[in-house]
Amino acid sequence: MRRNWAARLRHITIDGLRAVVLENERLRVTVVPDKGGDVVEFLHKATDTDLVWLSPQGLRNPRDHLQGAADDVAQFVDHYEGGWQEVFPNGGAPSEYRGARLAQHGEVSGLPWECEVVADSETEVAVRLRVRTRRLPYLVEKVFRLRSGTAALEIEGRATNESDLPLHAMWGQHIVYGLPFLRPGATITLPEGVTVIPHKSAIGPG
Repeated sequence: MRRNWAARLRHITIDGLRAVVLENERLRVTVVPDKGGDVVEFLHKATDTDLVWLSPQGLRNPRDHLQGAADDVAQFVDHYEGGWQEVFPNGGAPSEYRGARLAQHGEVSGLPWECEVVADSETEVAVRLRVRTRRLPYLVEKVFRLRSGTAALEIEGRATNESDLPLHAMWGQHIVYGLPFLRPGATITLPEGVTVIPHKSAIGPG
């Protein structure tokens, strides 16, 4: 029987894309395995505040919009719905590594991920997502876990180089905040010692 209390999860479909909803008394989080494992909802229930911003075009199924990207930046932007993306194996501007051309913010946010339920009880729910990159020989895995009564989403991530060659990679999180959570005067507090290094100029092709 599907629970509607404590920790629970359910599978849904959004515009033909597989999605899973992790929920407890305080949070509701929607993850889309078919679109890079993107988080498209991070709702704090007590204040009815969704922490992530969604673009006006919203979440669209990439299979329904197969026109070729104009460049390696458009490849990311064409199917960008806002929310929260995994950035791997490169971040920021398009680049080339070991002969592989890498688009803006890597490739895993545009790939479908496998998804399996690894915990489903009143005390906690969790799903494991995994994907293999196509340009470089990596296996990327992440677990989303939500425990009953907490206002915290736990995420565990792992990237495995499946080749015999040593490889470098960039790994990041692309989170976009918006109204009503983000307002004038809002600040983001980072742990002591963290340095923010912005791009010298706007990201663009070439």
